[in-house]
Amino acid sequence: MSIKQSIQFNATDIERGLSCAAFDLGTNSGISVLSKGVIDCQLVECINRKGRKHKLDDHPGYRYQQFSDYLDHFFQHYQVARVFYEEAGTFRNATTARVPYGMRALLLAAASRAQVPVAGVHVQTLKKYATGSARADKSEIIAFAARRFGIVESAINHDQADSLALLSYGISTAYGREYLC
Repeated sequence: MSIKQSIQFNATDIERGLSCAAFDLGTNSGISVLSKGVIDCQLVECINRKGRKHKLDDHPGYRYQQFSDYLDHFFQHYQVARVFYEEAGTFRNATTARVPYGMRALLLAAASRAQVPVAGVHVQTLKKYATGSARADKSEIIAFAARRFGIVESAINHDQADSLALLSYGISTAYGREYLC
């Protein structure tokens, strides 16, 4: 597992007292955390290497072990009050569904151990919140996240943008703070 990219920026005055995290789960996971007045947006990659016989990182469960270890560290480092995750929609086939669903199971288990409440947000709900349309494409979500948090669009990819949009949605719904898009 590697953290491919991490950006930090200050939260607004309204958000400073809040503490929550948002996960867009997949092989490349966008993870945004609001804690102690700072928003940390990470791009975490959990992959299996292929073609390396008898190596630890070639095992089919390696990516899940990486993510489980990351989550243990995450919940020790960040004292979050709530966790939001994107509920995956439909997939082309069962193989592509395995990774996000496996990671979701690990996230729910880790949050349970840390006694942190979790809430899933459906993809279309998130898109409608961010853009007004449940059929928004990735570039529209990136534009929303950049506008909402005052960052440059080129600084984040679509996984990070999804997690930032999810963080914004979580703040507005769970904490009753409505932000204008």
